[in-house]
Amino acid sequence: MRVFRLHDAAHQDRVKRLLRAWQTHSRSRNTAATLVGDFYELLDVLEVQDWDFEDPIRLNALGTFARFTSLLADYETVRRRAR
Repeated sequence: MRVFRLHDAAHQDRVKRLLRAWQTHSRSRNTAATLVGDFYELLDVLEVQDWDFEDPIRLNALGTFARFTSLLADYETVRRRAR
């Protein structure tokens, strides 16, 4: 089973635009990455908020997202302290 379904060409384009914007942003040395915020933005574009949370596969994915978000937050905290 696929966890993410991109509904149509317009939805696919939104995801592609976001990923291309990340690529451009990653090459800029003037701004710091906001990994947690960027990840939340990706989840929004993927329309995770519209999932059926009674589905055990979707629920498992949400737990994985939560753990990954915690990892990103820890990384950002360490990077800020190291500066």
